[in-house]
Amino acid sequence: MPSVTLAVDKYSVEHFFRSDSSEKISSLTLTSRDPFHGWISTIKWLFGSAYNEAYGYISLNAGYQGFTVVLVQPLEDFDAALDVLRNEAPATVRVTHREELPPPGQGSTKTLTASIFTGPEPVGEGPIDPDSIAGSPIQ
Repeated sequence: MPSVTLAVDKYSVEHFFRSDSSEKISSLTLTSRDPFHGWISTIKWLFGSAYNEAYGYISLNAGYQGFTVVLVQPLEDFDAALDVLRNEAPATVRVTHREELPPPGQGSTKTLTASIFTGPEPVGEGPIDPDSIAGSPIQ
């Protein structure tokens, strides 16, 4: 199964609601810069009260210069993802997909799984450590 693994450099958080449906949505926008080429990938991760299941799409950016990923999950999953971003570094997102990606600008393919994870952590590190990226704004 093909997959894409992206190291998270920065993130931003947004909360909003739709007054016409009382739907609540929280979103995370994550960016990842390829250290060798400088390509920027973006992950838009939406968590909503109207979403009953997880799904998503991934596509190549123009010129094969990074990826655009849109992920959708139920609202109750938001706190766990935000907790990893606030308290751990480095944080990484892995997205698997069923099919090969179409050429840039020619559509997207559905994601199968998405996960956010960290590398090995020392025991007893505590909630604050020097390499935390907590609250880094996207520039």
